[in-house]
Amino acid sequence: MVAGLDGTALSMLAAVPYRDAVVEMPLVLEAAMDELGLSYHLVDSANAMEAGLTALSARMLAGHLAPRDLTTWAHQKFSHDGLALARTLVELDDMYDCAEYPITAPDTSEVEAQIRAEARRIVALSE
Repeated sequence: MVAGLDGTALSMLAAVPYRDAVVEMPLVLEAAMDELGLSYHLVDSANAMEAGLTALSARMLAGHLAPRDLTTWAHQKFSHDGLALARTLVELDDMYDCAEYPITAPDTSEVEAQIRAEARRIVALSE
């Protein structure tokens, strides 16, 4: 609203009291997102998970998130059997764990280069 956006659904969303947000927000969120021209995804849907992964990958590429933080998040959120799009990042997180044992481990700069390449691939898929 500060930016001059004042659609009906957005105004209704802004008016939802914090104490009632769990019940009322889902009723107006989709319409508000539509007014803003943004995609709406149901919580924990495959589309929502892919959008989250893409957004965090883009943040990492922009320098706002460390590569290790991206892989740790992906591993915790999706594990090895979760979202297929995140599988390589999850495996790269395992490589960080191996880096603690320098005799057999790849260099962390090598791992980070692979993470950046995978993040670029993920972001490119959404374009």
